[in-house]
Amino acid sequence: MIRTPLSLLAAGALGLVLAAEAQELLAAKPEVVLVTTTPATQALMRLTDKVPIVMTGTADPVATGLVASLARPGGNVTGVSVQLADVAKKRLDLMREMLPRAKRFGLLGSATNAGTQSVLTQLRAAAAEQGLDVRLLEAADPQGIARAFDRLAAESIDAMLVTQVMIQHKSQVVELAARYRMPAGYVDAQFLDAGGLLVFGPDRHGPYRHAAEYVHRILQGANPADMPVMQPTEFWLGVNLRTAQALGIRVPQSILLRANRVIE
Repeated sequence: MIRTPLSLLAAGALGLVLAAEAQELLAAKPEVVLVTTTPATQALMRLTDKVPIVMTGTADPVATGLVASLARPGGNVTGVSVQLADVAKKRLDLMREMLPRAKRFGLLGSATNAGTQSVLTQLRAAAAEQGLDVRLLEAADPQGIARAFDRLAAESIDAMLVTQVMIQHKSQVVELAARYRMPAGYVDAQFLDAGGLLVFGPDRHGPYRHAAEYVHRILQGANPADMPVMQPTEFWLGVNLRTAQALGIRVPQSILLRANRVIE
């Protein structure tokens, strides 16, 4: 039985805030912790190697040091993760399909986020093969986001990819993308509803269902060290034609036919 059923949901929070929240959470002596985002998982790992941690909403867990391998995590952490570099490369392809003349892309995210750095490294390698350039637009808070958009012209950015950590600032990001007339691709369906142009990412609900299954199994006695990190199997594509029209973009039929949702 769970003595204290708690979860730590702190995407993009400051490191000191995460550390304090992690300490408070563990002080309640939970039997298992459900956590979302890479920084929050890392904050918990610094404080315990005993309490089982079920993660979700994390990127590239091997590259960011959360687990030893996907097949055998080897510690007290397991759960559901997304190889966000692969998702970002697919989103880059979709944006290029929509904007064939785009050559320079900005990646909006925090340089201190391990997941963002992993995505940036692999995205740059994939872009170089196509003669493209990807530049990090550093942003960790509302002020940083505003400064990043101010840099678009100086950086000659043609289009933007937005990292998942920006979800807590989705209204500001989408509003600035419209103001600066910047085509942007996102990873979460919430951005589409807020007015974002294109979304490609994992199905929103699947990872949390899988995480709940892992919490149940751990409470029944399973060892997280032996529980493979699961990967999403279903992905979601959405397009906002209102935003495309406002930007003067004609969305190819090839994208519309694949879309799970189209806002007209």
